[in-house]
Amino acid sequence: MIHEAFIYCSADEYVCGVLPFLREGVDAGESVVAVTTPRLAELLRHALGSDAPAVAFVDPADVYERPGKALLAWLETFDDAVRRGTPRVRGVGDALGVDPAVGHRRWMRYESLMNRAFADRPAWVLCTYDASVLPPEVIAQARLTHPTVRTAAGRGPSPEHFAAPELGAVIAPAEEITGDELTRVTVFDESELSEVRRAIVRPARALQLRMAVIQDLVLAARELTAATLAGTGQPVTVRTVRTADEWLCEVSSDAELGSGGASFAAGNLALTIGRIICDRVDVADRPFAVRFVFAARRPDPRERILAAAGELFGARGARATTVDAIIARAGVAKATFYSHFQSKDGLVTTWIGQASADWREWLRSEVEARAPAAPDRIAILFEVLGESIADDVSHGAHALRVAEAAVEAYLRELAGAAGVADPDLLARQLLLIVQGAMAQAAQSGSDEPTRTAAAVARTLVASA
Repeated sequence: MIHEAFIYCSADEYVCGVLPFLREGVDAGESVVAVTTPRLAELLRHALGSDAPAVAFVDPADVYERPGKALLAWLETFDDAVRRGTPRVRGVGDALGVDPAVGHRRWMRYESLMNRAFADRPAWVLCTYDASVLPPEVIAQARLTHPTVRTAAGRGPSPEHFAAPELGAVIAPAEEITGDELTRVTVFDESELSEVRRAIVRPARALQLRMAVIQDLVLAARELTAATLAGTGQPVTVRTVRTADEWLCEVSSDAELGSGGASFAAGNLALTIGRIICDRVDVADRPFAVRFVFAARRPDPRERILAAAGELFGARGARATTVDAIIARAGVAKATFYSHFQSKDGLVTTWIGQASADWREWLRSEVEARAPAAPDRIAILFEVLGESIADDVSHGAHALRVAEAAVEAYLRELAGAAGVADPDLLARQLLLIVQGAMAQAAQSGSDEPTRTAAAVARTLVASA
């Protein structure tokens, strides 16, 4: 694969630099893809004229949500081109700036490791960087992560790239570990791959990993599990473990490395994702095991206060919880508490906002990961809510109460995507079902009410 950076400062420079690149691909009969913003896509379509239909335009928001998803999207594009007999994929990727919350460090690792991940693919990818809006450090990173750099002044090798060490988490031999096993599932065939997600999400959320990182971790573990099943026919165990100073997700099997045609080289998609998101990736081959390792991070005092508040509010309610109880649970001094929050009311307001945002992000991520098709997502939402009840009755019910407005908005969005005639009415009806199901589930400590509610929701959607 040829992997280049293109640094530009205006829309005119972008079109002048990208247009010849795309036209050459069209003329050569290559598969041509442009992942770029709607505004720039429109400029390119106009400049391409009759060649525009030969270029597949993709919104970066659909691809560059997180590094693992972006890698998978490019891999599927490359493999599809090979299946169709296309000589090469020629792509433009406008990645950075879509979601800075994912972290520039992870995107820098992504760009650096993309060469290794797809070294054997017949592809030429041009990564575009808008120097008029991106921070200078990101532009400098582009020169580190790409062997060739283009600008309006011309194209040439990047000395910074060849002088820099390879980025990405180190791959190390897996040693014996001692720690507390948090979750474990054994997968016997591909129909059970959903169990991988269930083994990872809850302990990873407790570690306070960002949902984007959790989603990529699940993707890496699923890809590795599926590859092992297909290559060896042996069952695969996925577990999470907490040691004194680390947290890890381990994918293991009694199969040996490389047996049965399985391959776990450094260019493997799962290991590449791990090297982007983790602090270290441990590998053993006799028997096979891969560990995605994160250094345990002690929360700062503010985070500990908010976590303690969440536990106590869920168990006792906010009104019955005192500041002294929160201080004791968080293990901080009273002066530390008041240096972060002026009062208990201020803490409650902050906690509600954070809990609501975190829960909404988790709910949306889980629903969309399990149901790619919009019409299926409403019923899946009840499945996800049922699991939150089974996992943590008080927290699930309390989180719903502080996020009801957001849940109604999400239901309205799902109803609209499902194509119903009156999304507002269906959203209000579904919210009543959600509230009743969650209340009954919290009272009974069972997820049975949410399963019943899912059946009711399917009937409502069908009739709507």
